[in-house]
Amino acid sequence: MRVAIWASCATINYQALGVHRGVPNEAVQGEVGWSSFEAREAVAKLAYERRLSQLPDGRWAREVYKYIHLKCINTRWVLRTKRLAERYGVAPCRLTEKPQRDRRAKVREAVQEAESACWRKTATEKPALSLYSKAKQEIEKEPMYENSKGSGLLCEARCGMPRTRLLRARYTPNRDTTCPLCTLEGESIEHIVLHRPALKLQRPRDFTNFTTFAAVPHPPPTPPAAATPPDEEEPEERQQQ
Repeated sequence: MRVAIWASCATINYQALGVHRGVPNEAVQGEVGWSSFEAREAVAKLAYERRLSQLPDGRWAREVYKYIHLKCINTRWVLRTKRLAERYGVAPCRLTEKPQRDRRAKVREAVQEAESACWRKTATEKPALSLYSKAKQEIEKEPMYENSKGSGLLCEARCGMPRTRLLRARYTPNRDTTCPLCTLEGESIEHIVLHRPALKLQRPRDFTNFTTFAAVPHPPPTPPAAATPPDEEEPEERQQQ
């Protein structure tokens, strides 16, 4: 059941961005800005465990939780909460803790911090996200996507997985990899960005390396020359007449 829910959440993320399933999950999660299903489960269960531990004596829920805690009975719920707490670095819950109002916020903050650290580590290990992982450091929603075809192509390009012919040739045997516009070389990301003649007029003059272009300082645009107001030109024309 848990795996099916996780797969459904991943499918929704891909459909929201309009990208193919070859895009890494870390890139999709980073662009959408959603937490994983397991992270949301950890926040819900660990916060509920703290709520049970801080109930007043005499409540049935606290008495049952206290009995399980003191007798060290490892139920499925106890084992699951322990595993989530260890994975996301949340401090264990104690029966002697004083009531706190912001207990859920602290749990959510700890889970998000651990999830972001794991997300960054996994993203740096994937070759397709080598450039993406250097610029994207947090799981945050990007406001540039509008659920259109161009938006999906932009997301694939940012994630290093545009549907070029070289990429499709990995999964389709005997597929032609030549660029259909210039027919000069294979259609790769570097060819599209740097060498395709059809896009030459849309590139800046100093755009020679797409991996370092973001760090190259560009001179500010030259402001246009101020035009002479028409009120000042009319008297001169009248004098000549």
